[in-house]
Amino acid sequence: MQKHPLLLSKRKQKPHNPRNQQKQTDTTLSANIKSASTIQLFVEKVIFVPELKFDGTATWKSGTECDLTVNGKHIATVSPPPSFGGKAGYCVPEDIFAAALASCINTLYLLIAKNSQLGLKSLATTATVTMNVEGMEKLIFTNVHFNMAVGLETDNDHERKKAQKVYEMAQKICPIRQSWGEAVPISFELIFK
Repeated sequence: MQKHPLLLSKRKQKPHNPRNQQKQTDTTLSANIKSASTIQLFVEKVIFVPELKFDGTATWKSGTECDLTVNGKHIATVSPPPSFGGKAGYCVPEDIFAAALASCINTLYLLIAKNSQLGLKSLATTATVTMNVEGMEKLIFTNVHFNMAVGLETDNDHERKKAQKVYEMAQKICPIRQSWGEAVPISFELIFK
């Protein structure tokens, strides 16, 4: 079975004309990004399992504070915002949720970048989650915005185009977008640093 170009690991190639290599890479990446079957193949090859489960535990500490643990490891103590009766100075659960979403999209970008042979120097994503509060009976997420700051090992037009294509693919297969659909608008912004 032949592997898809995005999924091939790095291998030694004979030296050839860099102009042809850039043109071939741009064409291959462009074709790969546009193909829905490529995205499906990428997800199937990277994830390997049909269902993933993740667990986190919130244990009431005192007042309105809860300790959050993952795999038995304490990660944070959270409290609702003071406007909801919580104590100041703690992360609110939605802060942790936003950080988890940012980590998720970072991981996705890193996997695609690796398989696309995109050399990264740095990657920082901020997720901003907007919530609409309509009394205590209705708290809904109304928007998620990802701001991705990418630093490239080689910062030139060719690598920026490749980074842009990786970014576009990450948006298409983003599990948050796939799960929520259009119910919650999700936007992305890419900047180079």
